[in-house]
Amino acid sequence: MEILRTSKVTLKVLNEYKTEVNATTKYLEGHLEEILTRLEWLRQSSKEQSLAESTNTNPLDI
Repeated sequence: MEILRTSKVTLKVLNEYKTEVNATTKYLEGHLEEILTRLEWLRQSSKEQSLAESTNTNPLDI
C-alpha cells in the first residue's frame, strides 16, 4: 500500500525558493564562465610557450 505525503507550502515560500534557485544559478553560471576563461588562458599560454620553445632550438642540436 502506497502512502502519499502532502505538505502545505505557501506561494510566498515557493517564490522565495524560486528566487534563491535563480540567484544560485546565476552565481554558478558566472563562476563557470570565470573557470572557462582561465582554462582558455592557460591553454593559450601553454600553446604559446610550446611554440616559443620549438622555435628556439639550437641549429647545432639537429
